[in-house]
Amino acid sequence: MVTILITVGILSLASLVFKLFWKAIINWCKNIFRAAVGVIKGVITLTRQVGKVGKFLYRRWKNGKITKTPITTEEEVDITDVPKDIANALGISDEVIVCDDVGDALE
Repeated sequence: MVTILITVGILSLASLVFKLFWKAIINWCKNIFRAAVGVIKGVITLTRQVGKVGKFLYRRWKNGKITKTPITTEEEVDITDVPKDIANALGISDEVIVCDDVGDALE
């Protein structure tokens, strides 16, 4: 009888230890996933910026000649100043690229 009680106690203790370790492992995996998402977003942002620079340099040095290229600007605006179409697009993603014809409509 005593052997059964000791066995049940040891199994209960082992299951408790396993439960605690399992929670720690799950939390560690969640933190790794969150960090990976941050790194991926950073790489995407870096790639976009490098692409913009490459496009600018290509336009400027096209055919071995230096040409004048209009420099585009980025600015943050209040959400109340944004038209509804663009505001709806912002609801879907974090960033919206506005082309010239829509930019002229904003002015």
